[in-house]
Amino acid sequence: MLYIFLSLSCLTFDVSNIIAKVHHLTVSFLFKTPCEIMMPKAFLIATSFPLFYSIGTAQFAQMSMIVERWIAIIFVGDYESGYKKLGPALIAATVIINCCSMYIMYYGETFEVPQWNARLMPSTTYPRSSVVLWTFLALNFISLLVTITLYFFNRKRRRTTTLSSKFQSNENTIALNLLFMTSSLQFVTLLITQVCGLYLRTYQVNNPLRFAYRENFDRCSSLLR
Repeated sequence: MLYIFLSLSCLTFDVSNIIAKVHHLTVSFLFKTPCEIMMPKAFLIATSFPLFYSIGTAQFAQMSMIVERWIAIIFVGDYESGYKKLGPALIAATVIINCCSMYIMYYGETFEVPQWNARLMPSTTYPRSSVVLWTFLALNFISLLVTITLYFFNRKRRRTTTLSSKFQSNENTIALNLLFMTSSLQFVTLLITQVCGLYLRTYQVNNPLRFAYRENFDRCSSLLR
């Protein structure tokens, strides 16, 4: 269930990103005055919200999958029968937490500042959005460490598993091996992308090429996802 939710989040991000990219490419060929490059307010809202919301839900869904695997390994004996509502509960928590992060980033934003890229935060939310990015950076770093710890913890615990829970333990190992590879790559990619983004936002404010750098970082991270 969490994997399906993660896939839907990634699909939403890809669709919104493609729409924004097609608009940017079309406008770059058809504009007649510099003002036409700027995105209409309604279109900016319609593309910006799904983009940033889907990025957040994908990250929190990945973290929820790590939490779910921890519970599955620790309570291997009665996980299947005693934690049937864990998946919906984690999805609900993911949606609520991500809504809170979106509220922090966009509270008080009127979208009156001209924007040419839906992937860029409006200038009035820069201080709060930087705090959210720092928070995501810390959470992704912690999640990477937890993922590595979980992988080795499961290998050690598997040796002491009783015969009655052997089947569930084998299932946990198969799921965890796949999760370890995908999550580690995902968290490392997000860490690098967010570190680069924060560096550009903090130390390269006056660099005219920082938007081009940001686009290249986003493109590389999208390919790795």
